[in-house]
Amino acid sequence: MSVTQGEDGSALSMSWFVPPGTPKPENTDELVTLQSIPEATVYVRTFSGTPSIEKGHNNAKMLHEALAKAGRTFDPHTYAGAGYESYFSLTHHNEIWIYA
Repeated sequence: MSVTQGEDGSALSMSWFVPPGTPKPENTDELVTLQSIPEATVYVRTFSGTPSIEKGHNNAKMLHEALAKAGRTFDPHTYAGAGYESYFSLTHHNEIWIYA
């Protein structure tokens, strides 16, 4: 999930990692777009518990504050959240990514 905050509110998009070399199915839905995201450096904050937009936003805020305090340069308008387990899993490893 990526969140970009602008003057008109937040724009959300959902993504899935597809390993290189994996054949991609034909896209039959015009609302779905295939994107290749270039290699990038990101700052990461991990957190546990069932993922949600609110928890993602709170953890992104904490990471923003820590980066600003450390004097790091980063994109203050966009962050991404990554979850690695099924929503129904009993344990969760979640990450917030902020692009350097």
